[in-house]
Amino acid sequence: MGAIGDWVRSLTHHGLERIYFLNGHGGNIATIEAAFSELYAEASLAGRPRGFALKLTNWWDLAGVLELVQRQFPVGHLERRCHVWTAPCDQG
Repeated sequence: MGAIGDWVRSLTHHGLERIYFLNGHGGNIATIEAAFSELYAEASLAGRPRGFALKLTNWWDLAGVLELVQRQFPVGHLERRCHVWTAPCDQG
């Protein structure tokens, strides 16, 4: 969380207003979202406009990724497909 805070403060200090994080591990989601909340609260408690927007996307949610994984690991190989991903698999 500290690293995300440092990156966001540094980038916004240099004028960036929209910062996009591309996540690569399912275990990071809650921590990244908590860091975003802390940064938003920090601005609010200081009584200043936030001045930035943060977005988190997971690589496995990007367009085309699920289709590619399903082609590479056909039906019946869900267990193998889960090992390829570093995030929870879609069981449906």
